Amino acid sequence: MEIVFNNEKPSQETITETFEKFVLSSFSYKKSTIKNLIFDFGGVLYGIDHEITLREYIRKSKNPGKFQKVDIKSFMSALNYLNYEKGLITTKEFLQSLRDNFELDERDEEIERLWHLTLLGLFDNSLVIITELSKTKRLFLLSNTNEMHFNRFEPQCPELFSKFEKLYISFRLGMRKPDEDIFLHVLDDLNLEPEHTLLIDDTIANINTAKELGIYTFHINEHNKLSDLLHIVK
Repeated sequence: MEIVFNNEKPSQETITETFEKFVLSSFSYKKSTIKNLIFDFGGVLYGIDHEITLREYIRKSKNPGKFQKVDIKSFMSALNYLNYEKGLITTKEFLQSLRDNFELDERDEEIERLWHLTLLGLFDNSLVIITELSKTKRLFLLSNTNEMHFNRFEPQCPELFSKFEKLYISFRLGMRKPDEDIFLHVLDDLNLEPEHTLLIDDTIANINTAKELGIYTFHINEHNKLSDLLHIVK
C-alpha cells in the first residue's frame, strides 16, 4: 500500500486528489483512516551523507588506492556496520574495525570525528511539519542508527523529538530495518493496526517490508516530499 507520485512534481491539489482516489478506490478507506505516522529519521527529517565519511576514510588510509572501488552500498552493508547499528558490538570495537578495515593510523577521536561528518543537520522544515502533523496524528520515530551518531544528533533535536510519542532506535533494540522483526515489534509494542498506520521512509527496502505487513507507505524521494504529507494525511 504505497502512496507514490512517479511522474512530474504534482500540484498540491493533484496530490490530495490522487491520494483520495487511491485510498477510496483501492481500499475503500478515507483519509482519516490514517491515525499513526511512523517516521524514519536520516534522509527524511535530517540530512545525512555517508559518502563524505567514506571519502575521508579512504583519503586518510595508509593504502588509499586499495579502497578506490569501495562504494557506499558495500560500506553500509559490511557486517560490522550492520552489527553496530544493531548494538551488537561496542563503539570501541566498531572504531577498531574501521581502523583495521581502512588501514587508518588515527586515534579513536579522529576516526569518530570523521564518522560524524555524515551528519548534516535537521532539514529546515522538519520541525514545522512534524509539529503540524502532531496536532491530528500519533507520531513515532523508527530509525536505523548507531550509538555514536545518536549521541551526536539527539542533543540537536529536543524540540523535534518531543513531538513523538516514542522513539524506536535500532542499536537499542538489537534490530534494524528492513528486517520484519523491528516493524512487528513497533506494531505490537504500541498495539497499532497496520491499516491505520503510515510509514514515511526514504529507503525502498524498508518501504517494501512495511507494505508486506499491510502498513501504508510514503516513499520520500525526488517526487515525494515531506511537506506533501500536510496535504495527504492532515
